[in-house]
Formats: sequence, C-alpha cells, structure tokens
Amino acid sequence: MSFRDKKLFLLFLMLFTLALSVHRPWEGSAHTQTSATVLAMFPGLNEDGDQIAMIEIVSPSGMVTLQRGQQGKRDYPWKVVQRFGHPADLTRLRHLLDSMAALTTADLVSEEKSSHETYQVEKSRATRVRVLNAQGVILADLVGGGLRSQDPTSGRDAVLEFYIRPTASSAVYLAGNYSAPLTSPDDWCDTWFLRDLETARIQTLEREDLDGTESWKLVRTLTEDSSQSVWQMVAPVSREVPAFVGDSFAYSVVHFRAAEVIGASIEDPRLGQVTDIFRVGIDDDVLEMVFGAPAGENRRYGIVRGLPFLYAVAQHDVEQLRQSVRKMQVLDED
Repeated sequence: MSFRDKKLFLLFLMLFTLALSVHRPWEGSAHTQTSATVLAMFPGLNEDGDQIAMIEIVSPSGMVTLQRGQQGKRDYPWKVVQRFGHPADLTRLRHLLDSMAALTTADLVSEEKSSHETYQVEKSRATRVRVLNAQGVILADLVGGGLRSQDPTSGRDAVLEFYIRPTASSAVYLAGNYSAPLTSPDDWCDTWFLRDLETARIQTLEREDLDGTESWKLVRTLTEDSSQSVWQMVAPVSREVPAFVGDSFAYSVVHFRAAEVIGASIEDPRLGQVTDIFRVGIDDDVLEMVFGAPAGENRRYGIVRGLPFLYAVAQHDVEQLRQSVRKMQVLDED
C-alpha cells in the first residue's frame, strides 16, 4: 500500500468513527429512539381496565363519584354515587376512560412547577380525575387544565388541545384527545330512558289524562298490502291519524330525558297528585311514565315504573307528550 493510500485509509477511518459517534446506529433509528421515550401516561388503564371500580372527578365547581356495580346482584353496571346510585351514562364514561388510556408523554410542554399557573393545571383551579380499582389502587390520576390558545388569523383549522398533568408529576403535556369532564352529577346520570331505541319498535302510544278528558291511544298497524305502517287512534274514537302524528310522538318519547334525579323512591310524597300517565308499547313490553305536581323552575315531578327514582322533568318536554285529541283531529283535517 502506497503512502497516499495509507493516508486515504486513515482519513476514511476517522470519518467513519465520527459518523458512528454522531448517529449511534446501535441505539436504533431516530424514529425508534423517539418512540422509546414516548410512554403511555397511565398504562394501568389498558393493563387492568377490567379492574376499574371507581372514578372520582373533582373541580372547584363540583364533584362526581362513579362506582361500578356489584356483579352477581341486581345492580347497574355503573352508578352515580351523588345521585342515589342512579345508572351512569355509559357512553360518556367510556369516552372518558378511552381518552385517558390513549394519553402519552409525546408532547411535553414544561417540567417546571412554576408553569402550572400559566397552563391552569394547579389542583385548586383544574379538574382532577382519579381512577381506582377495587382495592383502592390508583390506576390514573390526572389534572386537566386550560385550552391551548390559537391565533384565529393564522388560517389554520382550529384544533382543541388541552394542557394536562399527571397529578404526581410536575410535567405538563399537551393533549388533543382529552377534555375536562363535566362535574355535575346530573350530567353523568343516564336519564335518556329509551336511548338508541329505533322508533319502528314502538307499537302503541297512550296517554291517560287523570286531570281532564284528554286520554287517547294510538296503535301502529300495517296497510292492507303490508307495505308500510300507519297509526290508528283506537280511543276515545276509532280513526286513522296522519303518519307524522304518531311518528312525532314516537320521536318525542325516544328523545325524552329527565332534567334531574331528585330522590330514590317512587313513593316520594313530592310526586304529588298524578296528572298524566304515558304508556309506550315497545315490541311486547310497556314503558310507563308518570307525571305529577309542579317541581318549580318550570319543571314537573315524574317517575318511570320499574326505576326507584323521583325525577324533575322540563315542563316543555312533558307538553310535547300532552297533545289533545282535538289537536290531533285538527292536524288530521289539515
């Protein structure tokens, strides 16, 4: 090997060594190295998700405790402790748990405790969520803070991103798949009594007016060629009514919701004198809603047979069901 070749070879070794020291291929690619530092914020939610027994949500404006029901007993899958153990909204609950399980440490904003006020992740101002198993072990503990501000003149689509902090840490992260949950117990009660019911399954609609003479009953029937369904009034008179009359009632019933859970007994004296009973025939079952005295704030007390709770219902929602026989006759004539 000539002197010139030796010099070139030594130069190559120097450059190769320098490249190794910079890129460090034994540590993996840049993507691999970055991925290795991104961890699930609360891995226990995925590893022990079926062991979750309680969720606590606390903010300066309120507190909610959601508790899993007891297996092997007649109980609800999840219930709202502050509302007499009323069934919880499982859709909202699952959304919260899924969003927390998906949180990672990818978007670190700050590790300084002094930044907590800026990002509104102090315990005294933020909404804190704790998830525990049956033994009281904390699987997740999170403080949800403020919404990241964005420049409306930037021309970019708005993206909702919130600042969050694991309660036991000073680190603040930015998350696009999480928002602070509601902290009113009533917002967590599933008072959509017929949620997701297909209106086509409703076969009968009946109002029993105990305070007047407006009792009526509608029955869904098929046309002679069975090509479509029609609504027939069978009480107080027998006559066909427009399809939209029965369909609008069915729609109102499916979207009916109580405003608040007031008590834990259908024998609660606040129900007062019953004025209306509505019966909804669903396949071979009947749902019965009973309404009584005014509850203040333009609401009325009500119960649902089979559920041990007293509700307050918006008067407007009750009036949607209290159509008179004459009103339906006028609609028919129109």
